[in-house]
Amino acid sequence: MWSEQEDIEVAPLNSKSYLTVPVKTLLARNDPKGVVFLTELLVGGKRVSSNEHFFGAYKNLTLPRPQITADVLPVRGGFKITLTADKFARVVYLAAPKYDGSFTDNYFDLIPGQKVEVVFRTGATAIALSDFRKQLKIRSMADAFYVSPGSEQSVLNRPPSQRSWRTK
Repeated sequence: MWSEQEDIEVAPLNSKSYLTVPVKTLLARNDPKGVVFLTELLVGGKRVSSNEHFFGAYKNLTLPRPQITADVLPVRGGFKITLTADKFARVVYLAAPKYDGSFTDNYFDLIPGQKVEVVFRTGATAIALSDFRKQLKIRSMADAFYVSPGSEQSVLNRPPSQRSWRTK
C-alpha cells in the first residue's frame, strides 16, 4: 500500500496542485478495479477535507466484502450507531424499515480504522434497544453487486442470515 504525508501551506480561495504521483506508482501492480485512492487534508491533526478516487467504473469495482460492525446505544430521541469496517466499505446504507424515523447520514463510505457515527431519530413511538438492533439493516455496495456462485441474483435484498451459499 502506497502512503505519503507532506506538510503544506494552502492559500485561501486558491486552487493548486500540491502533489503529483504517477498512476503506476499508486497502483503498484495491483488490479485497478480493486484499488481506492484516499486523500485527507488535516489541519491541526483534524480532518477538514477528504476525497476518494476509483480507477474504474463503480459497477466494475472488485472491492472486498467488508465486515461492518455497529455499536448501537440509546440517546435522547433515538439511537446512536457507531460503525466500523475491517475493509473499505463503499456507499454504506442503513435502514430500519419497521420504524418511523430518519438517519442523520446515509450512503457514506467506511474507511478501515475510522469510525462513523450516525443517529437514528425516532418518531413519537418509543422503541426498545433490542428491537431496534434486530431491525437495523446495514448494506454496502459490495452487497449490492455480490453474486452467489452459480447464480445471477444479487443478494442486496436478502437478510444476513441468507448470505452464505453452498456450491454444487
